[in-house]
Amino acid sequence: MRERLGSAGARPAWALLFVVLLAWVLVAALSPEPRGPGLGLDKANHVAAFAALALSGLLAAGARARQAAWLATGLLMLGIAIEIAQAQIPGRSPELLDVLADAVGIAAGMALAAALARAPRSIHAAGPRNGHTG
Repeated sequence: MRERLGSAGARPAWALLFVVLLAWVLVAALSPEPRGPGLGLDKANHVAAFAALALSGLLAAGARARQAAWLATGLLMLGIAIEIAQAQIPGRSPELLDVLADAVGIAAGMALAAALARAPRSIHAAGPRNGHTG
């Protein structure tokens, strides 16, 4: 892996993935009946979706602390707004536990993004071993 996952060159791809995931989450969450691929457990779907949003959003932003705080706040507000909107959609109902699952996903995505942002540096810092270039 020559280029860091959160490098400036990779950010447009992460931003595109973030937008696609955001659209998918909104369509899935605001449809009258749940649709699309799922993990079989409602809360697991929330965790996975918001972890993916947090990961892609943070890598698109360059993994900066200020952007991370705004992203986390924005995603949590999105989760709350989705639950409020679901009260008005036939066949859907808002749940406080869904917002908690969203928050867990946000934290997991942020932690994974931070780990990925650090990993390539440590790999490249070690350099080739035993004369092998890899």
